[in-house]
Amino acid sequence: MIYTIRFLQGFIFTEVVEISALFIFVRWALRIKPKKLSNFKIIFVGFLASFATIPYLWYVLPWFFNLRHYILLAEVGIVIVEAVIYYQLLNIKFKNSLWISLVCNSLSYFLGK
Repeated sequence: MIYTIRFLQGFIFTEVVEISALFIFVRWALRIKPKKLSNFKIIFVGFLASFATIPYLWYVLPWFFNLRHYILLAEVGIVIVEAVIYYQLLNIKFKNSLWISLVCNSLSYFLGK
């Protein structure tokens, strides 16, 4: 039960941090205007990317990796998966989606510590 509560707290925290960072990147760093990409779509895609990956980080991947390598391997995999989601759904260059995913995940990881 305690692990589930910690998961929900981590999930909410991750969503807030990563959606905020994604929004800032898309609007200010990439300068994509609302006419081309709506606020709703950015928020939805940010939510979807984290929603699709965080359960694996908490519940599935720990079964396959040693704790020593778990965080590094899991985070690298999640950065790649979320980058593909951003690339496909936001129609941005893959290089940009990879950087955005790396920054979003790094922020949620280090701020969450």
